[in-house]
Amino acid sequence: MSIIEFPILVEGLHFAYSKTPVLNGVDMRIRKGSFTTIVGPNGSGKSTFVKNLTRMVHAGKGLVTVNGRDLDSYSHKELSKVIASVPQVTATEFDFSSHEVVMMGRYPHLRRFQPESDRDHKIVEEAMRATGVWEMRDFPINSLSGGEQQRVIIARAIAQEPEILVLDEPIAHLDLHHQIELMRLTRKLTKERGITVVAILHDLNFAIEFSDYVFMMKDGRVYKEGPPSNVIKEEYIKDVYAVDVTLIVNPVTGNPHVIPR
Repeated sequence: MSIIEFPILVEGLHFAYSKTPVLNGVDMRIRKGSFTTIVGPNGSGKSTFVKNLTRMVHAGKGLVTVNGRDLDSYSHKELSKVIASVPQVTATEFDFSSHEVVMMGRYPHLRRFQPESDRDHKIVEEAMRATGVWEMRDFPINSLSGGEQQRVIIARAIAQEPEILVLDEPIAHLDLHHQIELMRLTRKLTKERGITVVAILHDLNFAIEFSDYVFMMKDGRVYKEGPPSNVIKEEYIKDVYAVDVTLIVNPVTGNPHVIPR
């Protein structure tokens, strides 16, 4: 079987809520095993794009293919084996334990009424340890803080063993320690497991340090794309975010670092 270099291909994607256009002809190619970040101001279409990619909404016009197949050709269970997503806000209606929530990530791999195996339990434990929530495994999910809940949901996505992991502002509710740990973990997934990560990030410095490739969006379109140092530039930030910044050299990594003026 040939390896698809770009498992996600998006061509001419348009989408509108009611009659309000949000995506206006988005084109993207996302390389296999890359950490790809989407940046841009609020209202630029980032979250709507990932909702189309994860089929939370259906495209009004355009084509989205995953592993060479039209996104709409996948059954729900088939797609769940390929793509796992962590939404920006996760509401938990029932008071499941954290362990039960993460175990839900194994359901796409189980037949109807099939009990979880020892392997399923091992995968869940590894995912919970990796995200630092194993000690909370018996706690009701609704008893946890917002940041802790977010890490449980990320563990569930990892336990799903996806080929593609889509993260919508995954570090928004986390403290600095867990922000860094999560970014390192997702970066590790691309390197060691070949998982393709697509993440929306507001922090441009995190995007610079962890991304292989960046798409900068403005007004529902891709404004610039390329390696982080080619996209996150003073003049582009000024045009897209309407703010003046200065780029300096990070003395530790040698990468650009964004400083507001």
